[in-house]
Amino acid sequence: MLDLLKLPCRRVFSVARGSLHSRSYIQHLYCRSQPTGSADTCRQRHTTQCSSVRGYAINSPSDIKETQLEGLQGDDKKTSESTSSSAESLDTRSTSQSPKRSPRLELQDLPDLPPFPGKPTLHISPEDITTYLQPLISRQWSVGRVKKGLDERDVLSLNRHFDFKGFNDVMDFVHGVADISREEKHHARILIEYSTVVIFTHTHSAYTFHRLPDGKYESKKVPGLSRRDIRFAIKIEELHERFKAQGRALESVPTAHGGLQHRSMKLLLQRYGKPQI
Repeated sequence: MLDLLKLPCRRVFSVARGSLHSRSYIQHLYCRSQPTGSADTCRQRHTTQCSSVRGYAINSPSDIKETQLEGLQGDDKKTSESTSSSAESLDTRSTSQSPKRSPRLELQDLPDLPPFPGKPTLHISPEDITTYLQPLISRQWSVGRVKKGLDERDVLSLNRHFDFKGFNDVMDFVHGVADISREEKHHARILIEYSTVVIFTHTHSAYTFHRLPDGKYESKKVPGLSRRDIRFAIKIEELHERFKAQGRALESVPTAHGGLQHRSMKLLLQRYGKPQI
């Protein structure tokens, strides 16, 4: 059992508040104190929990090796190959060494709003990935798994983490997000922690088509990503740009952002890379 009294005061306070990030930190310290065999098991458990906290899908080294990301610039294939080989040896590497970074998507302009979808609201198409989602992913949006759907395929969500100068800026931003929700008649999951906001969006009432034995198609409600999520994300990104122009929002690029972009594009192509009909 980890002795909490040996942790810094700030960590102990965070544990008392039930912070998910602190629990991950404690488990990380505990795993480092275990023998090699049990530490590997702990590491796997810790990785799984981290993916659920952030809404990000964490791939195994073998998954990363198979990733082929479209839209990367220059000699990214060579960089991607070296990233794959470094991922394979990640478990045996000393903690003092950091893995090579995955190449990032070049920052793209924010796309125009797509037309408001009709009813039934359909899942996104392969064209939507290139036209709308890839530009959003280049601007620090990411894609994560929510759960398995009724058709046993992944239910995906579109996510973004925002940082602000203070709590008042956060609350004004959230009020702006609420106005967008009312305009779009679309509601997302919003997490607030003093100067940060995290948004997760997917469409609960999205429909897809299934082919019947007689060759006809029927629609079936399956949660997932739709143009409602795309419109919502674009409007929130526009709102965030206004806060940045006013000096109220902070922008930093995470060290592992390239790898997160890789995983996001891979999830999209696996789920929506082929036409639904």
